[in-house]
Amino acid sequence: MTFREPARACAALALLALSGCVSGVDYVPISDKSYFGYSDRPNADGGHTVRVELMDGGLAMEYWNRRASELCDGKVARKSMHTALQPTTYYDRYGGRPGHYIVEGYVYCEAPAVAERAAEPAA
Repeated sequence: MTFREPARACAALALLALSGCVSGVDYVPISDKSYFGYSDRPNADGGHTVRVELMDGGLAMEYWNRRASELCDGKVARKSMHTALQPTTYYDRYGGRPGHYIVEGYVYCEAPAVAERAAEPAA
């Protein structure tokens, strides 16, 4: 056995261990324990504002659509995304680097079905 074989095995194990640390962010609400994830709040007009903050832009869009669907039980009438950006983080004397992605917008659910309203007795 040469010196290179154990070194390659150690390098492979290190890469495998590090790849677990870089995996995607779970689909969780933003909280004290999770800086990245989603948040939502109801609006006065009956809709919801949904916000997602993640390091991956594609995943942020996916999470935004997923949360919109969950809020409306899969019956989304209208979605209006008003923010999709990746702000730059600046460092003193060192320039800057791209920050995390922020996706935010409004979600409106479909009204209850007409058949449900028809089942109510007429006045």
